[in-house]
Amino acid sequence: MSQHHSVGFVVFCILISVFPLQAEAVRFSGNELSFTTDVHTGYDDNVTSASTDTVGDAYSQVSFAAKLERPSKTSKAWIQAGIRQDIYFGHSEFNNTAFNAALHADAQPSKYDLFKLDHTFVHADESQSFDDEFGRNNGRYSYIDNRIKASYKREFSEDFALITGYENRIYNPSRSSLRDSMQNSVALQGDWAMGTHTTLRGFYHLTHHDFDPGTVAWVHQLAGGVRRLITKTLYLDTRLGVNWIRDFQDDSQAGLIFDAQLTNELTDQTQTLLQFKHETTVNSSTPDVFESWRIQGGLKHDVSRRLQASAAAFYGEGEYDRTNLKDQLVGARIGVEYEVAEDIDASLGYNLTVVDSTGASRSYTKNRILFGVKAKF
Repeated sequence: MSQHHSVGFVVFCILISVFPLQAEAVRFSGNELSFTTDVHTGYDDNVTSASTDTVGDAYSQVSFAAKLERPSKTSKAWIQAGIRQDIYFGHSEFNNTAFNAALHADAQPSKYDLFKLDHTFVHADESQSFDDEFGRNNGRYSYIDNRIKASYKREFSEDFALITGYENRIYNPSRSSLRDSMQNSVALQGDWAMGTHTTLRGFYHLTHHDFDPGTVAWVHQLAGGVRRLITKTLYLDTRLGVNWIRDFQDDSQAGLIFDAQLTNELTDQTQTLLQFKHETTVNSSTPDVFESWRIQGGLKHDVSRRLQASAAAFYGEGEYDRTNLKDQLVGARIGVEYEVAEDIDASLGYNLTVVDSTGASRSYTKNRILFGVKAKF
């Protein structure tokens, strides 16, 4: 995006954030079309996520997004797309434009059948979550992350359902030293209800990883799990199994997988999430086997009708098999959002990321603070 176009885009987003065009979504032919604008400013003390010679700078983010939704009794579909311009005050070489898009569709032709389709596309310069950053090659570089997920669920009885699925992920980093990758996966899941509070689950996944240039890897996953409804608002999901891996050097190995997730909607105003995960598998950023464990949690609370607070924490450790690189990531995020007026919110957030690695150039610490205004119309 040229400098003149960037300035025009920023001015446009600021104006419609302060003076929204209208307060309600546009409705036509059973569809709803809505728009969102964000204007944020903040400071990043390590823009390039570097271990040495760090560069800090103040910056502004201006974004515009549109969402088209079509609700119905037996199906739901929506598509949204957004663009964000990042402008750095002291280092214009870091200015960038990010794009994102998402699509969701589900259809229930009968009370026994459910089809789902999800598609996400991201073109950005930074990871979108602590999970994505964990085990990733550090530094500042743009990437494309395109994901497609499709599933079909068939309920054969009140107690048994079968779910089949397919996933595709394409990851293309801009850094010349990194490789493009593609992942394809097919899955089969069976759910057996053991009463109203307990569901037994069985899983099989077959995943093919392909790096360009490079070789391929296969992962067969076989696992069992339990979903337990502890109270009306508290439930626990667990899974235990094995990954059989045919790695990029055509060697075979097996690794344990275990994850547990506790979800609780304490009240209409408070939601919490706690998750633990251990696995040995292949990720999309490095052609190697990565053994890791992580724990993360989140909290959202409506302090009042207008004020909402949120917090998240992440801790993970992992090791690459061939290179023996060990990574540790600590992350924390807190934020508050206040409804200034109908469809206009002000927000303040802080984000901390600390990576400690046996590869010295991979270690870094990043602090970010961000304040902004969001308008919906």
